Amino acid sequence: MRLEETELLRGVGQDTLARLKGLAVVRTLPQSALLCSAGDSDAPVILVLAGALRVYKADADGREQTVATLGVGEALNLPAAFADDRRAPANVEALTPEVTVASIPARALAELAATDATLAATVIRSLANSARHLSDLVTDLSLRSVRQRLARFLLLQAEQADGGGTSRWTHAEIATQLGTAREVVSRQLRALVQEGLVLQDRQRLVIADTQALRRLADL
Repeated sequence: MRLEETELLRGVGQDTLARLKGLAVVRTLPQSALLCSAGDSDAPVILVLAGALRVYKADADGREQTVATLGVGEALNLPAAFADDRRAPANVEALTPEVTVASIPARALAELAATDATLAATVIRSLANSARHLSDLVTDLSLRSVRQRLARFLLLQAEQADGGGTSRWTHAEIATQLGTAREVVSRQLRALVQEGLVLQDRQRLVIADTQALRRLADL
């Protein structure tokens, strides 16, 4: 994807776009490469041009919570450009085998947004979408059980796969998505299989009873 096709920069003025292209640093990274760590100062705004990124928080014990998965065209680290605290809010790593990103200095983006109404509008929309996503995440973690969150995760993955099954996620990877421990995920998956809601097909999980799983997920 080209820079001007990303959600953040689509439709901005030609002068603004030319300046941003001159500032952007494009690079390609392998899977699991760390782009930035929570607390990094002067973190750039990052635009995903190819592949996907995982945004996550980690505690001192090494437990991780995936905050978001960002795909082609999406932006992250906008708080570094506009918040009082300009440090990177979370860790970011390459999720797919190859990821191409464009990094733009946060202060430069903020200055240009002050003079380009279209850019300012896309920034506001992106921040609003992030706020809504985080609100939904807080609801999930505080009001839904691991069992409910797992049901929602399986339904979403099956929908994205368009075949009733999930991709080959490990139990540890699912745990980071749900904000729990690998052992808890393993136990809950075994229960769903025993109840006939999910089938284990080699290394792939297949939903056997969509309606029952939707009721469990409160959808």
